[in-house]
Amino acid sequence: MRFFAIVSTHLSHIGYDPDSQTMQVRFPSGGKWYEYEGVPPIAFVRVMCEPSHGKAFHTFVKKPGYAFRQIDDPRPGAQSLAARTET
Repeated sequence: MRFFAIVSTHLSHIGYDPDSQTMQVRFPSGGKWYEYEGVPPIAFVRVMCEPSHGKAFHTFVKKPGYAFRQIDDPRPGAQSLAARTET
């Protein structure tokens, strides 16, 4: 999955895998990552192309109600949630 850093008040990173129709996003408030399942490619394109990425994400991903869950940072070399809390 390729990730993009984006300029948005509501999103900081977004990744998409068209084969599995999985979208992974990072929210700047709290820095948490979430994975959304069953997101069609057109929804990803709309989020990336709209002037307001956050508003488009809400309209094309959150509002339709795709299943989601919190995940560890999926980017290569990122430390897991468990590793960050074990100190």
